[in-house]
Amino acid sequence: MSEQFQHFFTELAQRFRNENDLSDFTYVALEAIPEFKKDFVRFFHPLLEIGDDEIQVIREFTLESTDEQPSGRPDFLLRCGSWDLIVENKIGDRNYHFDQYGIKPLLSGREKPHVGLIANHRVEPEPQAKDWAIKTWSEFIEHFEKKKYSDYNDVFLAYMEYVKKVCAMTEFKNFKFDFNSLYALTHFIRMIERALQTDSNNTYEISNISKGTKWDIGESWAGCCFELKSKSQASNAHLNLFFGIDFSKESGIPSIVADVHKSRNSNYFQAVVEQTTSSQFCEKKHWPKDGLVQLRMRMEKFNEINNESNKEKQLEKLKEYLNICCNAFLTATPKT
Repeated sequence: MSEQFQHFFTELAQRFRNENDLSDFTYVALEAIPEFKKDFVRFFHPLLEIGDDEIQVIREFTLESTDEQPSGRPDFLLRCGSWDLIVENKIGDRNYHFDQYGIKPLLSGREKPHVGLIANHRVEPEPQAKDWAIKTWSEFIEHFEKKKYSDYNDVFLAYMEYVKKVCAMTEFKNFKFDFNSLYALTHFIRMIERALQTDSNNTYEISNISKGTKWDIGESWAGCCFELKSKSQASNAHLNLFFGIDFSKESGIPSIVADVHKSRNSNYFQAVVEQTTSSQFCEKKHWPKDGLVQLRMRMEKFNEINNESNKEKQLEKLKEYLNICCNAFLTATPKT
């Protein structure tokens, strides 16, 4: 059951990933899991007295405007016994409301509210926020990932996966470098570039090869972007592609790939989805959520190139695969 919940919430994270969505899901988790509600308060202000009192959670509580305090709508107000706790959530927004929240009591006869801020980035408090509890979502994950909430544990783990996905947190593990592999990655990228530089032929032209941009190098892929143009008089196909290696966890085993991104090929993408097929050399993978079609080199071909000791033969094998991918993509004809 836990895996199904986590998959469900991970899928939700693809669609609902802004501050309001994260606050809404957090509100649901707080209301559904009583012990999480208490731990959430302690995460920001561990000395607040809770006891057996019920903690009330109000989403987007409206602060009344006064001469001293402009109006505002903090994401959460948690109220229990004699205290109030305002919690503000930020992902990308940098308006922290330091001059608005916690300035004066919310009800007559009560103390000024305590304030917590949780953001997806480090926040330096200004002088008027010296008493605020300022946290990050990564600290939240580290604090809560070992918590267990009995009957609600599967739901809570799924919620945590949602938070990780929305806040773009990757799994944190120890590392051990294989120095030869690090050098090999450099040599691989250079060979990819050489293959692209020398592979234009009577069928197509490769141009505008780039490396070192956000499209070319990521935390789980490396290679070069390029433009592919057909030389056929019957086709004016023009695509922006990526050629390199993908070693992301989602993709499974590492593979040499040729990628078509929807965002860079809006006119051709659907045709590529429908017409490009797998073959003995490559496997087609379509990632609808990411707007991506990949031609992934099959493992036996990958091993054949990887085990080749002669660099010129390696280059020729890479060019042979590049040629297969380019011709496959050029068969895609956009619908008019």
